[in-house]
Amino acid sequence: MHRRSGWRTAVMRLASGLMLLALGQPAPARSSLAGDRLADLPLEISAAPSEQGKLVLFLSGDTGWGGLERSLARRLARAGIGVVGLDARRYFFVKRSPAELARDIERILAVYRRRWHAGRIVLAGYSFGADALPFAWPLLSARTRRETGLIALVGLLPEANFRISLLEMLDLPAADDTPVAPMLLQLPVRRVVCLYGREEHSACTLPELAGAERIARPGGHDRDGDAGAVAQAILRRLAVSPPARPPPYRAAENPHG
Repeated sequence: MHRRSGWRTAVMRLASGLMLLALGQPAPARSSLAGDRLADLPLEISAAPSEQGKLVLFLSGDTGWGGLERSLARRLARAGIGVVGLDARRYFFVKRSPAELARDIERILAVYRRRWHAGRIVLAGYSFGADALPFAWPLLSARTRRETGLIALVGLLPEANFRISLLEMLDLPAADDTPVAPMLLQLPVRRVVCLYGREEHSACTLPELAGAERIARPGGHDRDGDAGAVAQAILRRLAVSPPARPPPYRAAENPHG
C-alpha cells in the first residue's frame, strides 16, 4: 500500500510513532468546568467566530494537530469562521468505530451549535481524519447531514483505519485496513471538495467521487503548505471573503462545553 512519499516524512513518522509508544496513551483533555461534556475529547478550538452561524469541524492527520491544521484554523479564524479540531493522533490512540466517531461528532456539534449559534456546518479532515469521515457520515443524524453544506477531504487515501499504530504511521499495511471507496458512495458528492497531491495515490481520483470538486496540487501526500488552498475552498463554498490582512492575535477559548 503506497500511501505517502518522502524519506523525511518516513523518519518523522517513525520518531513520532516511537514516542507515541514510549509515552503510552495520551492523557484525555482536561477542563476546569464542572460537568464538562467534552472533557474526554482531545479538542483544539479557535477563537469564537465573528461570522455567526458557521462552524468547521476538522479531524486532523495521524501526527496530530500540526502545521496544516494550525495554519488552516488561523486562516479560517481570520475570516471569522470558528474551527473545532479533533486531534486524531490522541483520539484514535485507542480503537474506535465509525459509530463511536459519529456519536462524538454529534456531541461536539451539540455544544458548538449552541455556543456559536451555528446552523451551517463544514465537516473536514486531513489524511487519517479524511479517511475516517466517510464512514461516520451515514451514521450522523438527519439534522447534521442536512446542515452540512460542505465535506472537505484533504489527502484522502484509498484505505482507512480506526486506530493509530506504528504500522499505520510507517505507511505499512495493517490487517484491519478498510477500503474507503464503498463509503464514498454514501457521500453527497456535490457537497464534497477533495484536495490531493498529483504525486500521491489518492482516493480523490476514484470514480466513486465523480461529481465532487477535485483539486489537484503539486507534490505528494503531505499538504502542510496547502492550508491556503484548503481555506479558500471552504470560504468560497461558505461565500465568505478571506481577510486582507491578519488581525492581532486572539487567545483561543476553553474547548469544552
